[in-house]
Amino acid sequence: MSKDKNQRLKEKEKLDSELARSLSVVEVKKAHKQIEDIEKLRKSSAIKSIIERISKLQELVTSLTESLFGIHKDSPEMSFNLKVSEGDLIHSIGDQIRSTYLSIRFDIEKNIGVNKQDFDKMLPTIALKFRTYSSSERTLLCLRHHLEDIKSFCQRLV
Repeated sequence: MSKDKNQRLKEKEKLDSELARSLSVVEVKKAHKQIEDIEKLRKSSAIKSIIERISKLQELVTSLTESLFGIHKDSPEMSFNLKVSEGDLIHSIGDQIRSTYLSIRFDIEKNIGVNKQDFDKMLPTIALKFRTYSSSERTLLCLRHHLEDIKSFCQRLV
């Protein structure tokens, strides 16, 4: 009888240790899930901030595009093949747009955790050329559509 009691005690200890191990596994999984949830929340917040920046850049690009089209429409005799020089307003605004655009792309790439080549395959970088007023119009139109694509991509992430 003593052997049966000892064997049952050993089995009970074995079951208790397995139960304790199972509980610790559950706790570790729970902790990992909390970390993942926090990371998703952080990424979601960062992506929402990027979406807001894209919207503001879209507003600027749309406003500038409409202004250029308005000038072109109101003064059709005006040559839009004029070169943009460094002192021109369109040049400085173009530099700001380019800087913001590249910053947004960098932040998206960093937040979704992909390398540059893969990100460029998903959303290719467009060349922002503000050499002439005519090329500026085309560049802004292209950028406007591209920003919409980037925004749609980001909205699917949240």
